Parts: sequence; C-alpha cells; structure tokens
Amino acid sequence: MLSEEKEQQEIKNKKGTDANLLKLVTGVKKLAETDRFASWLGEHTILGNLLIAFLTIYSGYNLVDTFAPEAIPTGYSVSKITEDNLNDVCMSKSYYESQFPAEVRKGVDITPLGLQYRNDLKDVLPVFRWACRYSFDDPSVPSIEVTGSGAGPSLPYRDIGLSLDEHHCAIQYAGLGRVKATYLNYKDRHSWVCTDVNPSL
Repeated sequence: MLSEEKEQQEIKNKKGTDANLLKLVTGVKKLAETDRFASWLGEHTILGNLLIAFLTIYSGYNLVDTFAPEAIPTGYSVSKITEDNLNDVCMSKSYYESQFPAEVRKGVDITPLGLQYRNDLKDVLPVFRWACRYSFDDPSVPSIEVTGSGAGPSLPYRDIGLSLDEHHCAIQYAGLGRVKATYLNYKDRHSWVCTDVNPSL
C-alpha cells in the first residue's frame, strides 16, 4: 500500500480524472480506518462487499486488502494469538506428550524443535501452515529426514499441526470464556485469535 505522503505526491502529479480517482481511493482508505465504518461493513457484509468491489473496479486500485483487516467490527470478545504463543504451545511438554502418547508410553525421548511455518505446503491455506516440529531419540519412530545447508548433520523429525483450543485458548482465556481458536483471514497466517463462541445473553 502507498504511504500517505506518496499518495499525496501522486495526487499532485496527476491531473483531472486520475487525480479525482486517487483522491477517492485515499478518502476511502481513511474511511476504512474508522471504527464506525468498519462496524458498518461487518454488519452489512453483502452490501459492503459490493461497495468494495465497485470502488475497486471504478478506481483501478486493489481496495480489498485495505478493508480486509478492518471488516470485522470492533468490540468483539477476542484475544490475539501471537507467533510466540504458537511456539509456546509447541514447546509445552504437556502438549507434545498428548500428541505422541505411544512414544511417551515407550519412554522415547522427544525433543521439541519449535514452531515452523510450512510455506512448502502450497495446497494448504496459509493460516493452517503452522506446525510444531519434534525429533525423537528412537529410530523406530517414523520421521522425515531434514537436510539443511550448513545446518550440521541430518536430523530425523516429525511435524504436527497445532491444537489451539485446548492447549492455548482454554488455558490462557478460560476466565474470559475465550476458549475457541479461530482465524480472521485465511490468507493471513498471523490472524489467529481466541474467542467466546457461547456468550451468555
């Protein structure tokens, strides 16, 4: 996205219709930053989507990304899940022991290697590409060989997905009722939140 200074400079450089279009886009972006308009978009999804589509087609600028983060009305009961929170889940002994009960029963030593973002999983939505990586001291445990350039010897490891409801939200936000993990934007891997899906009315 253009910075405000660049947008103002572009407006000065353009004449006539182009300058008016750029002014429209700048005005719409500023409007998108207001809580009232974001709330309106969230409550009028179909109309809001039509408005954004019309403005995008009319102006020639991609306004979808401008509105996407703000399209959720403010004031909802959510708590952001950070990358550090995700890594804490991976490193938690209770988490990985719950994911590998057979290995725990056999006394296999499990070493958490931390959070990984699997950008190689092109057929998986970006928000779901997070994984926890573990290595095992038992050669009978099925694993995948990792070879890294200059990373030392190959290391057998296994990746697993994250279970955020039970192992993060329910622990951190039980008192607030925010026990369900969800995402706000499937394209944004950082859009995970804990929320309350059963509010008392």
